[in-house]
Amino acid sequence: MRKGCVTLVGAGCGKGMITVAGLLKIREAEAIFYDDLIDDDLLLEAREGCEFVYVGKRYGKMSAHQDEIESMMIDRARAGKCVVRLKGGDSFVFGRGGEEVLALQAADVPYEMVPGISSSIAVPEVMGIPVTHRQMSRSFTVVTGHTADGTGESFQALASLKGTLVFLMGLTSAGAIAEQLMAHGKDPETPAAVLSRGFSREEKRYDCTLGTLGETAQKAAPPAILVVGDVAGFHMEATSVAPLRGVRVEVTGTEHFTALMQEKLLSLGADVVRTPCLRIHPTVDAIPFDFTPYSYFAFTSANGVKLFFEEMKRRGVDLRSFYGKKFAVIGTGTAKALAEHGILADFIPSVYTSKVFGEELGANILEEKGGTGSVSSSTAVTCSSNGSGRRTETHRIHTEMSQTFPCGRDSDAGEVPMGTGISHGSEGANVLILRAREGSPELTEALDRAGIFYKDVAIYETGTFASEDQEGMPGHAACDYVTFSSAAGVRAYFQEHALEETATPVCIGPATAAQFERLSDRKYLMPPVHTADGMVATILAEVRDEELDC
Repeated sequence: MRKGCVTLVGAGCGKGMITVAGLLKIREAEAIFYDDLIDDDLLLEAREGCEFVYVGKRYGKMSAHQDEIESMMIDRARAGKCVVRLKGGDSFVFGRGGEEVLALQAADVPYEMVPGISSSIAVPEVMGIPVTHRQMSRSFTVVTGHTADGTGESFQALASLKGTLVFLMGLTSAGAIAEQLMAHGKDPETPAAVLSRGFSREEKRYDCTLGTLGETAQKAAPPAILVVGDVAGFHMEATSVAPLRGVRVEVTGTEHFTALMQEKLLSLGADVVRTPCLRIHPTVDAIPFDFTPYSYFAFTSANGVKLFFEEMKRRGVDLRSFYGKKFAVIGTGTAKALAEHGILADFIPSVYTSKVFGEELGANILEEKGGTGSVSSSTAVTCSSNGSGRRTETHRIHTEMSQTFPCGRDSDAGEVPMGTGISHGSEGANVLILRAREGSPELTEALDRAGIFYKDVAIYETGTFASEDQEGMPGHAACDYVTFSSAAGVRAYFQEHALEETATPVCIGPATAAQFERLSDRKYLMPPVHTADGMVATILAEVRDEELDC
């Protein structure tokens, strides 16, 4: 996007309805002016530091007048900012986008448009009504509901049309619309429908006729769409229903993890609310430049893997320099992140907790070294193929080191050395742990007990989103489930939010659950496999059990 440009982006009419082009513009934006009726999660796609300006309309009240909105956008663009005007549906379908373009033209401000999917066709479609159908409705007309005040379209003309009539923003004037159409000759028995809150878990379809449209509309909640025409008699709702359709899940944690959870849950039809409450602050300068002393790299999160390899790229490190090294990860999610960089994990524990990771990694290293805690100056490292595409290597290292490492944390990390010092060669079973500063001590305690040498390096810190960081962001929403992926995430969430009574907490593992128990006496769920997939599977199983009980 050019500097000093305004882009009108149609956000579509529900979650996942944004176009690829629209999403790219949101990610480039430095200021976003947004309305109601957009997918709140779209704002989470914006770059860090993006300005959010709410200019929507609620309960008949504008947060800003149209001329004020136009003036603010022009000011930001003239200051050289990339501005996005984000509207529900499409900007030019009753979105006042035309007025804003005229204002930008008058101000000589560069602009462009990204079309959006309009509710006028999308909502009827997902609720089983095709706005056109061969030999029944060869046209459709979209009309503002405010036309019933006598200043809009000719009802005589509308009543004479044989195609489908779609009224947006017409819920409160449904009775007047029906009376005008019938007064001008439209058959009272014409099929009609009121489509309430489309693309939400509260969506509901009310079938009626033109003669009963006004009465039926009183049962519906806004926003709603009125459909009049023969096609309103169709019921083409989807018969393949996603297992989590109608279930709202709030996902918490880092931006990366909430995006990952959202992707998994959306594929099952859930309504997902992202609540990032942890921000990653890299401290990658702490990563050593010399990896010679280490035979194992240990990662406890996908975030750690991502930051490590980004830093290696920045330093210009040739990945072939890791030849002969082994990579240990805490679980399958971290292993997947590692594989994205072309490296398959050599070690994954049987249970994805810090304690088991440390115990089993320590035992594995001792077994490789013949069951002793001492290490010779010449070591054979073998990775045998297990049929899953893992490489086979045999590497003999001949290096001499005079340095003596204390057992336990490296003193360079600012920790008091633990255990006794043992002299060994650089190829010894030294583990370089690359993780968050707030990482569980159970990992290093287990390695201490096994007599394994390691250096525990904090390559990032997790911090909470400050209140000012969330200014202009959408509010908290009531959900059926809320997921927690770390102890730090639990603490951060409870600093800013209260747990909804309707929400069932889901904790990823024992450490997260222990922190949750310190802050709440609510019952919670915990998956047997402590991963994102495990949490999703637990929610899915719980929903199915509830359906069986019903």
